Amino acid sequence: MDKDRGKYEKLSEEVKKLLDKREWYEGLKEHLEKNGMQLNNADKSIAINSIKAYIGLQLFGDNAYNRINNQDDEFIKQAVQSLDRKLITIDF
Repeated sequence: MDKDRGKYEKLSEEVKKLLDKREWYEGLKEHLEKNGMQLNNADKSIAINSIKAYIGLQLFGDNAYNRINNQDDEFIKQAVQSLDRKLITIDF
């Protein structure tokens, strides 16, 4: 492993680059502008979450996509809380 440390360091930099969400957003924004579309800064968090969800879909399948995509959905949060309360109050 020590003899290949340089390879791992380069790989580590690539992983850091992959995880840089600013780069995802800038890449998407550049792509859209090339195709005559615009992306508002107000949509930045939605765009980043959508990219993250799509990567999750490609790597881990539908479940990962849905979990990432719905993590900030207020309806889903309330539904989960409601289900948690019902599970806690069930008497056997």
